Amino acid sequence: MQETVDVHHDAEGAVQEAIQRRLNATSRQLERTRRVETVRIRQRERLLRMLVESMAELGISGAEIQAARRAYRQADKK
Repeated sequence: MQETVDVHHDAEGAVQEAIQRRLNATSRQLERTRRVETVRIRQRERLLRMLVESMAELGISGAEIQAARRAYRQADKK
């Protein structure tokens, strides 16, 4: 009878350990995802700043950017 209890307790402990490992892995993945998103946002902000600076330096208007975007979308559809 004691062996059955020990085996059951060991199995329960193994299940709890597996659950804890899974929770820890999920937590680490969530943190990695947050860091990646933070980096993506920073990169996007930098790109936009560079775009605005370049537009100002080269005298590119918003209308020119819109026309280029439309042309890009049209070329992408073909």
